[in-house]
Order: sequence, then structure tokens, then C-alpha cells
Amino acid sequence: MMMPERANKTLICSVAFLDIVSYSSKPVAEQIRFKECLNEAISEAIQDIPLNDRVTLDTGDGVALCFFGDPEDALFAVMHCRDILREKEQADPLQMELRIGINLGPVKLVKDINGQPNLIGDAVNVGQRVMSFAHPGQIMVSRSYYEVVSRLSQEYGQLFQYQGMRTDKHVREHEIYEVSLSGGVNAPLPKALHSRRRSDRAVLQVVNDARRDDGRTTQPESSRKSRVKTIVYGVVAFLALVVVLDILFRGGVLSKAQPPQAGAAQQANTGSKQKPEAAGSETASVIAAGDGQAAQDASRQTANEKAGYLSFAISPWGEIYIDGKKKGVSPPLSKLKVSPGKYTVEIKNGDFPGYTETVEVAARKTVKIKHKFH
Repeated sequence: MMMPERANKTLICSVAFLDIVSYSSKPVAEQIRFKECLNEAISEAIQDIPLNDRVTLDTGDGVALCFFGDPEDALFAVMHCRDILREKEQADPLQMELRIGINLGPVKLVKDINGQPNLIGDAVNVGQRVMSFAHPGQIMVSRSYYEVVSRLSQEYGQLFQYQGMRTDKHVREHEIYEVSLSGGVNAPLPKALHSRRRSDRAVLQVVNDARRDDGRTTQPESSRKSRVKTIVYGVVAFLALVVVLDILFRGGVLSKAQPPQAGAAQQANTGSKQKPEAAGSETASVIAAGDGQAAQDASRQTANEKAGYLSFAISPWGEIYIDGKKKGVSPPLSKLKVSPGKYTVEIKNGDFPGYTETVEVAARKTVKIKHKFH
């Protein structure tokens, strides 16, 4: 079923290719048996993933699974599918081996000649190339997929092992990683990750059920981000107000401070036992502390007045490097404060060619950098 809100739009998704080794050389009866077993295993492996978050495509000698939700869905689905087939193998030997490749990248959701959903784009092409580098029983992933999933948690990062650079038949180079488990290529996914995944899904289900019970719908991601920004800006404004009030309070106290001699005489009249010299020393220390705070505030204000800004509009996303140093990923990074001067800005996105631009930022000016990877 086609998803209208996603049709003809460029999307970022995870694509997993599962290929039956030597499928075309098998007798027709055995091909049918292999496809039936693979289809049953895939149906069971992806049953917990919402229908609108996935598309399944038959590739003849295998299947392509496309996931629009969590990027780790692809990894869990193929691992679960492999575990199911291994259990079937123990009960009824199939002698069926799979090669698996996973990629993350841009696609467009379209309709094929039969009106069924189909995907086109670089994510599909690279996913198939990555799968072709795998040996029977191996799971290979692209650099873009590794970069995203390995940063989700320390446990995920330990699953991958770098295999180097490979060149496909079109002379395009790919950096690939193998999903490497302590028990070998046929080892099951660690129970800790299974438990973690089930826990994440259980929490998400409870939240969605609560929203339905309250008669509310899930807000779009942009709305949630807008609310977070509003809260952050409010906290920053409150802290700034506290600092300003503190500075004004200090200034008011210092302006009313009595000279050391006057303070000593006044305390003597009221019967205080404090010596005049001690009172004068304490007032002097307060004045000195106030002067230091005022100097810091003035220095900070001067730096802010001289600062410039780099503004980013990157589609669909890109890693931002300033003079060779990584500053973050845009989105969500949209603006960066820098000192006036010349900078070399480099933007990277997985397998896409990088984009480099040299800019000069003036004080209190904003330089906008816009780029679209396609």
C-alpha cells in the first residue's frame, strides 16, 4: 500500500538486501521451497515493525527490505530472519545460504507498473553492491549505515568490524564493515541487544497508547523540536535575567558603600566591636570583587559584539567540519558562532562526494552555507 505523505519525496531509509546463494542454479522445485522459507522468515522477522515504516520488494533471487523508521530496524530484521532460518535448518535441512548487505541513504518512493510501492535511488543501488561483497553467511554494511548505527550505543558499535575499501563493477569504491559476533557469522544476536530493543519498543508502545487514551495524536518531529527549542530559549533567557539582576544588585550596593572611616565611625556609634580598619578592608575587598566581575562582563560583551555566524541549510543532512575540525551534524545544527576571519567549511554525507567552501566572516555578520546532496 502506497503511503501518500511519502510518495514522490526524497527519504532517508535503511535498505537491506538478502540474496539466496546460487539460487538460479537450483531446480525449480527447490527454488520455490527456498523462496517460501525465506518469505516466512521475513514475515516473522518484521511483524513488529509498523506497516508504514517498511516496504518489501521481491528481487527474484532474494528480497530487499526498506525501513523508514529506526535505522537499527534493518539490522535486527536480518539477524532475526537469519536466526529463524537456522532453526528451520536444524529441523529440516534446507542447505540454503544467504548473503546480506545493508545501506543507509536517499530514496524516492514510487509506484511500479502494477501500482505497487517501489523504491529508486542511491540507497538501493549501494545496498545491492554492498551485498555483492558478502560471502555466504556474511552480513556487510556500508560506511553510511555504520556511522549512524554505531553511535546509537556502545553495544551497537561493538558489532561491526572494518573490512576495508572495495570496488564494484562500475569502478565505484565502497568502505564496508562486517557484522561480527563473538560466536562467528552464524552466532545469534546478543541477548542484551534483544532485551534493549524490546524495552525500547515497549516504552514507545506505552507512550502511544497513553496519547490515544488522552485523545491526542503524535506531534510531528518538527513540532517536537520547536517545543524543545522554545524551552531551551526560555531557560537561557531566565539565566541571563538572573545574571543581569546580580550585576545590577552589585552595582547598587557598591554605589551606596560608605568610605572606610565613615563606616568605622557609624559602627562605633551603634556599639559595634568591629575595628575601623577591618571594616575598611572588607569594603575594599567587595569593591575589588565588583571591579573584577565588571571587567569580565565587559570582556564577554566585547567578544559577543565582535563575533560572526555561520548558518547552515543542508539537505538531507551533513557532517560539518570547520578548518578540519568536526563541529556537528546539520540538521539539527543550524547556526555556529565564530570569530571574524576566513574559514574552510567542509560538509560530508556518507558515500556522497564532499562539499567544500571557503568563506570570510565579518563581525556581527552571518554567512549562509547551503548544499543539497543528491
